[in-house]
Amino acid sequence: MSEEPQRPPAARAADIAAETVARLVAQAEATVERMAEEARAELAEIRAQAEREAEEARAAGRRDAEASLADARTKAIQLGEDARKEAKARVEEAAEAADRVLSEARALSSGLRQLGSALTNHAERILKDVQAGHRRMQADLRLPDGGPAPAPRARRSSGGGSPFEDIELPEWVAE
Repeated sequence: MSEEPQRPPAARAADIAAETVARLVAQAEATVERMAEEARAELAEIRAQAEREAEEARAAGRRDAEASLADARTKAIQLGEDARKEAKARVEEAAEAADRVLSEARALSSGLRQLGSALTNHAERILKDVQAGHRRMQADLRLPDGGPAPAPRARRSSGGGSPFEDIELPEWVAE
């Protein structure tokens, strides 16, 4: 065995301290590396979990959107059917109302034709009666010698409102 020269105790203590520090630094670096690796692994796990949750949320959102779209389509179809039914009912009501109005117009037209015919007949009778009365009056107004009737006098009107005030009297009628 060879003997190493003996070193002073302070140098040996420094060497021990340096070895201890080196061991501690190596352990610290290993711990830091291990913690960094664990942190990277945890970060990867968190990212994977976040990605899974995001995908689940997107899938749930798509399902909700598809369900909402299907529901909206169903409601739109129902609204369209309801609108068609209501429009059909309104058209039928309008057609019925138009038929009633046409029927009433035909009845009114027929009644007006009958009324017009009756008024025409009455007017013709009144005209014949007035003509006959005029002939009788003319005959009554002739003078007994067969001469023409005297010319009528100007109308008299007292303004009293009697319906006979505006009748023209012949000259030979005494006032």
